[in-house]
Amino acid sequence: MTSDIYTNVPIDTERQEIRLVQLLPGHDDEQLQCSFHRHVLGCPDVEYSALSYTWGDSKSPTYTILIDGDSFDIHQNLWHFLKRQRENDEFGLIWIDAISIDQLNTSERNHQVSLMRDIYLQVSVFVDRDLLMLTTLGLSSIHLAWCCCRRKRSCHR
Repeated sequence: MTSDIYTNVPIDTERQEIRLVQLLPGHDDEQLQCSFHRHVLGCPDVEYSALSYTWGDSKSPTYTILIDGDSFDIHQNLWHFLKRQRENDEFGLIWIDAISIDQLNTSERNHQVSLMRDIYLQVSVFVDRDLLMLTTLGLSSIHLAWCCCRRKRSCHR
């Protein structure tokens, strides 16, 4: 995994910025593709979901996805989750700790970890039916929750 994908969408650690992932449409036989978007916590005009999951052990298979055209490896459980989202035509913004945080950048990682409480406090938590189906299929390492944030006012920066 490389931190090169993060250089085009840097996080301002002086603000409560997070990096959101948008899954892009595609056909079943095509590689999963995503794009990054910056978001300031507290901005009321953004709807996003949040997913945190156990990374899996180093022996679990990895799959390569594309983020803004660059290759990025993820573990099998997250790949299955994203594939299912695409099959269900769900392309909203998602905060995924394993992708949204540059894990090789200690400063960013510490900053983002300090924001996790705020990320989840700002949203109402529910467990998605499809998440339960994934758990039933043996993908129980996806463990925390889907969070959904629906805001109606505009965000003024």
